[in-house]
Amino acid sequence: TFCLFPAITYASDYPSQSDFYKSSENLEKYNQLKDAGMVSKQRQMYSKGCMSGAKTDADKKQCECASEYIKTISDKDLYYESYISYKIFQDMVAAKNNGDEAKEAEIVNVKNSRNGLEKKILAHCSNK
Repeated sequence: TFCLFPAITYASDYPSQSDFYKSSENLEKYNQLKDAGMVSKQRQMYSKGCMSGAKTDADKKQCECASEYIKTISDKDLYYESYISYKIFQDMVAAKNNGDEAKEAEIVNVKNSRNGLEKKILAHCSNK
């Protein structure tokens, strides 16, 4: 379970991976989830979720590639990317629900400027 924060729109509120793991709280939570097998389970959930939404053979091929790529990512990378993506999503939802279009747009800009897991998967699988 992640601790949710109020909507924040500055890139500094989405720390780099190295800054994220400098926090003893974040490192402890990562270790707890890893030790409980939740990080590995997340890989399986990603694959199942992707395949359940695949409608065409091309979609299925993309999911297979993404599932293989996810296996190559370190546990720390996967946990960090999942955390930041979830936080950005929650902040966007909060801004939208509050009718704050400026905050929502700023959060979208932060999301789009990141070279996150989604972009890495697309880059890796786009020519396969």
